[in-house]
Amino acid sequence: MMSEGTLELHVEKQVFLLSKGQSIKFLADKEHVYKNTQDELVRFYNLIFY
Repeated sequence: MMSEGTLELHVEKQVFLLSKGQSIKFLADKEHVYKNTQDELVRFYNLIFY
């Protein structure tokens, strides 16, 4: 869950832009990358469920 800033999330070939208050669910065994592409702080909570 995003708490501050804007995060660019790549999951396989898809790109998502997440901002404060947003969240996303995806299968963690898929290739994924988190990117901060702006000059501001990004803070998010990464919850992993098995």
